[in-house]
Amino acid sequence: MSEQQREERKLQRGEGLRPSTHEPELLPKPRRRLAERGLDERVQRKGIPFKPGEPVDQSPPTAPSPTAPGERGEVVFETYTPVTPPRGVLQPPDPTGADGERDVVLMLGNSYLSVSTDGGGSFTDVDPTAFLPAAVGRAVDQVMTYVPHRDLFAWMMQHGTDGSGDGTFRLAVAAAKDVAADVKTAWTVWDFTSSMFGAPKTATDRQDLAFDESHLYLTTNLVGKGRIVVSLSLQELAAGGALGYGYTDPLDAMYQFSCLSQQNPSNVYSVAIKDASTLQAMFFDDGAGVYSFHDITVGQFPTATDLSSKDPDGIDWLTRGVANVSASVVRGDDLWIAWDAAASGSGDSPTFKNAHVRLARVDRTSWTRLEERQVWNDDYAFAYGCLAIGPNGDVGYGVAVGGSSDYPNSCFGILGDYVVYFRDTSTATAGAGSEPRWGDYITVRPSVRDGRRFAAFGYFTVKASGGGETQSPYFLSYGRP
Repeated sequence: MSEQQREERKLQRGEGLRPSTHEPELLPKPRRRLAERGLDERVQRKGIPFKPGEPVDQSPPTAPSPTAPGERGEVVFETYTPVTPPRGVLQPPDPTGADGERDVVLMLGNSYLSVSTDGGGSFTDVDPTAFLPAAVGRAVDQVMTYVPHRDLFAWMMQHGTDGSGDGTFRLAVAAAKDVAADVKTAWTVWDFTSSMFGAPKTATDRQDLAFDESHLYLTTNLVGKGRIVVSLSLQELAAGGALGYGYTDPLDAMYQFSCLSQQNPSNVYSVAIKDASTLQAMFFDDGAGVYSFHDITVGQFPTATDLSSKDPDGIDWLTRGVANVSASVVRGDDLWIAWDAAASGSGDSPTFKNAHVRLARVDRTSWTRLEERQVWNDDYAFAYGCLAIGPNGDVGYGVAVGGSSDYPNSCFGILGDYVVYFRDTSTATAGAGSEPRWGDYITVRPSVRDGRRFAAFGYFTVKASGGGETQSPYFLSYGRP
């Protein structure tokens, strides 16, 4: 074991933080875009096949033989609800959300919050600036999760830099029963600044949330210094008063875009790409008050950091795509990890013609790889994988898919079927006339409302009748029949 792997660093502790009490300040509304058309119930979901990983030197899988889509029952879309928030959607929409008790589903992204109290059958658009305490500018890079054992929605929002130059972000929490009664009065809000983490005059970026049995975890990138992971007590959050917190020093640059592990029984992980055959996991041990690092050897993969894929118009929809670990999730003693890899370079064997997603199952006690797969196809690029574990052990996942014959779209499925599904076809790439960009993430979580299903949040893009593009985020409940 290397010196770096043995190293343990102590968590730092912050002072008690009180909930925010600033009065709401309604911001100007962005320009409104109308949807080109609503949901056509007659449109059937479509499948995009991908090829199973072959036994190759670059990344030898240890998985069993592929399962045909029909062998265990095809994926069904039980609920599928696209929305076009009346206030418009800033590009990209970065859809995230969660379902909770009392048929509450919350869906949000860079500039919108949509609320459902009928299990996702319909959504109402609300403007958070009309009821949340005043903050620095409109929230972007928002993330939502739901903690079932606390009946608690947690909502993290990135804001701008304040008058002193500090980056700001906030956390809001609410019980599902309170959201169902009135979403505008349900929330308790705490505001954070970069100075609270020893980084004055530093912007923040790329948020994420996770939880275990006793803690909520936040992560943000202190721009130019490194990503931090923050630990908060769920008991204190539920009480709504003073809040203590622990946090890491800024992590190495390889963690710049790394998210947090999901479905943690205790503690949390963050994983990064170290080199062409090595991942590195940061283990945040709340009980011991330390965090440590562990190297994981995987099959060699293309090392180019920039992802690229051109749509039918020749527009690179992955123009700002960066190869990074996009998701990880705990299942028993295993940690499933998904990361993006570029197309193969000249002379690589085997050859992956497009950007693709890699998946590895890792033993959390020995930090050895148990199996590895690739989500790839010669005709499509795959990127931005997200992961969730169902109650029966199924690995649900989502990916962004696009290529020379297909505009970029969100697709979801279950690992082992070798096919991912979508419903509405994209007919454009968002920002094609200015700055084309897919975004930072889509989301899949185990459904709280229906244990047989996954709750997913994606989007598709269509050409608008007046020019430009309309992006439609959607909520999806899917699983086996």
